[in-house]
Amino acid sequence: MASGPASPAIEPFELYAIRYAHHAPRKQHENFINGDLHEEGSPLDYFVWVARRGTQVFLIDTGFGPEAATARGRQHFRMPAEGLKLLGIDPEQVADVILTHLHFDHCENADAFPRARVMVHWREVEMLECLLQAQGPQLTGEITRHYEVVHPQYLRLIEGRLAAHRDHYRALLADRGRLCLIEGDLDPTAAIAVRETSGHTPGHVSVLVHGALWIAGDAVTSEQEWRQGEQSLPQLCWRLADYHRSRARIAGTPGLVLPGHGDLFQAVTAGPAAAAV
Repeated sequence: MASGPASPAIEPFELYAIRYAHHAPRKQHENFINGDLHEEGSPLDYFVWVARRGTQVFLIDTGFGPEAATARGRQHFRMPAEGLKLLGIDPEQVADVILTHLHFDHCENADAFPRARVMVHWREVEMLECLLQAQGPQLTGEITRHYEVVHPQYLRLIEGRLAAHRDHYRALLADRGRLCLIEGDLDPTAAIAVRETSGHTPGHVSVLVHGALWIAGDAVTSEQEWRQGEQSLPQLCWRLADYHRSRARIAGTPGLVLPGHGDLFQAVTAGPAAAAV
């Protein structure tokens, strides 16, 4: 019996991690609270990620610029938009930006991609709007009210970035013609899946590509932190239980993980147990 016509092959997305900044030396306990106080080999890298298929481009996160790098003592290699140009991508032609969350190192350059719709979870917008209304001691109180875990260094960081870029954040939130507010999971294409991974922040999302590779954002900051499993205690966390549930969700789809601040690794059972979902 003759078989029917074969299904057309799905053209895969090419994936690129653009490293734009670096911080070293850095001790393990600076990355998570229960880290080794004496271990000094825990540098942080800062990335944006590109998924490209033909002329279709998704940019995941937009990073920060040299001003923030100087303020934070980071080495800044290039503006993320310059990294796209090295790939032959015109930043002004990028149509889709996905923000994993609204912390400064993931969103401050959104205005470098003026024609893109910006996909971000509505809970991220809600919390940022609340924080932007507060200043001084009131802002400190709002941050500690929202975050279940917040190390003093991150408390100062959030206060500082909101003070320095208040107008930038307000402009981003005011441009509702660009914002595409996510609620629940979202599938912009059959191969690009935006999945809720709250915990680090209330509306954190990660991107699952071809069902096999996670662009995790800060749901997973590094392989070293991932291997801590349920013992991991981040220095900044909206809800710890949600954080571990989201990591379990990632572990439940075995494959590759691009963490927010480290190298690609294979997610295996050494991570959080999928049964914890």
